[in-house]
Amino acid sequence: MAAEFSVEAAIDAVFEDEKCDDGAEMLKTNKAVAENCEFNQPSISRLLFGCKIDAGSVFRRESFIWLEGIYRRMAARRSIRRPYYSEIKRDIPQELFLVLVQSIERHKSQIFNPPNCYVARNKKAIVVSFTSIVSVKNFLSSLSSKDVTGYMKRTLAGYRKGHRVNVLVTDTKDFALTYYIRKGQLIISFNFGEWNAYGFPQHDCNR
Repeated sequence: MAAEFSVEAAIDAVFEDEKCDDGAEMLKTNKAVAENCEFNQPSISRLLFGCKIDAGSVFRRESFIWLEGIYRRMAARRSIRRPYYSEIKRDIPQELFLVLVQSIERHKSQIFNPPNCYVARNKKAIVVSFTSIVSVKNFLSSLSSKDVTGYMKRTLAGYRKGHRVNVLVTDTKDFALTYYIRKGQLIISFNFGEWNAYGFPQHDCNR
């Protein structure tokens, strides 16, 4: 028995084929447009290279971390080997630290020049050494845009209740920023003194 095949069925079959062809063509077109858009979009690296980072904002936040670290470490348990010396370690990109060093070197004020401040460098490291407490306070205040005196001293509690501690900066006890180029690491090193409740120093005053 022959299968019935109406005119309507034939027309529907023709349009169905056209729909399939149109759908396939549309998919190809959409794919081409997407590929073209993706090709024309700038890459992430290009976008990053086009950005300008505000070094002042970065170091403002960094200086807060340094100050809080200094304040905490003056009350921490004393090291047997160097009881009144401490370090803060930070990972910072070399390019960013170089901007900071250049800013110090270009500053015309005497507090950022010898004998109050020295900058030395070699293949392994870059060192900024402050030998004046005034220079240190001015430097940290410039970075943080605030008075830093309260971070440089404190009164202890607990079994050392009433003891006072202060950051010490002299020719022999410098406040130093040492940047190790290969590691990409900055070490902020400083010395401090401690006086008991009666005002007698607990640290060695001769060093």
